[in-house]
Amino acid sequence: MMQQLGITRLRPGPSGQPSATNSANYDPSKANPFPDLPELLTLKNGKKVTTAQMWWKERRPEIVEDFEREVIGRIPKMCPR
Repeated sequence: MMQQLGITRLRPGPSGQPSATNSANYDPSKANPFPDLPELLTLKNGKKVTTAQMWWKERRPEIVEDFEREVIGRIPKMCPR
């Protein structure tokens, strides 16, 4: 299959040597580039969530919107013909 695809060699994986250019990352401080997660019970306008109804009607949709936009992604809408 590699010959059919024209692949002559594979890229090497991470090296066990810390000084190598392709060294594996074992530094926990580099593991999470976004350590500050948003507060779950605070609306985007800064108001605190105080009731279950407020959670379901206001805060949860904000979180779902952010998750769809930043993590999952969206399918582009089809243009009507």
